[in-house]
Amino acid sequence: MPTPVPQVSSGREVRLLILVVTVAVAVLLVLARFRFPAVDLTPVSPASNALADAASHTAFTDLERAVTDLSARVLPACEMAVLEHVEPPSKSRRSGPAAKPEPASSRAVAALRIRASVLLVHLPAGLRVSSVAGEAVDPGMVMIDAPHELALIRTTTTLKPVADLTEAPHEFTGGGYVAAVEAGITRPIVRPVFVPRLEPLSDPRWIRAPLAIGGEAQLTAGAFLFTLDGRFLGMTSIADGVSRIIPAAALDQLVAGLPAAGAQ
Repeated sequence: MPTPVPQVSSGREVRLLILVVTVAVAVLLVLARFRFPAVDLTPVSPASNALADAASHTAFTDLERAVTDLSARVLPACEMAVLEHVEPPSKSRRSGPAAKPEPASSRAVAALRIRASVLLVHLPAGLRVSSVAGEAVDPGMVMIDAPHELALIRTTTTLKPVADLTEAPHEFTGGGYVAAVEAGITRPIVRPVFVPRLEPLSDPRWIRAPLAIGGEAQLTAGAFLFTLDGRFLGMTSIADGVSRIIPAAALDQLVAGLPAAGAQ
């Protein structure tokens, strides 16, 4: 009879194969750990938050903040003035029961305090200053410069801030935003206005040449302009259909020569 060949257990072979595979995987993991070290990842907020932050901060946000800050600095030096049309003498002589006084049309403008007791206001021909800050104004307290359409109003001395007419920026040629102080409903307001371009304009009435505003600046006559950092630029005026800015230096020289400007 032939001698039987011993059989190797199949279970043992499976166990050896599993052991070899396990060791090989462990070695690969160890080698990978050295070759590709672990990197600590810091959690980040979703990209939508970053986009929201970028959208919430714009150039208009900065402009709004600048105008708000400027309003707190400039408006205390401003008052509301009411101008009324001067009634023709013929109307004042009317008599009889049928004659009734006609209500005078009026409009509000901003007035800028240039001395402790003196306000500067734009006064077109045919108008007079009737009241300031809700109080009637004595005509004797108003100094009128008709050729330049300006008026100085004497008021009681106060501790309110005073605008500096000499604090004008240098070489402002437009192409940027300025702050315009105008009459609001009950008090002066500040609004940003884009001035496209400024060019010197010959006008013999002024010691310093006015600056013609190119393009549509949407400014009314009598507005006081400031740079966004608070420096006085000048006052707006309209002549021959051209919007212009009377520079601060020109206003300063003119006002200094008027009698009421010496009031303190």
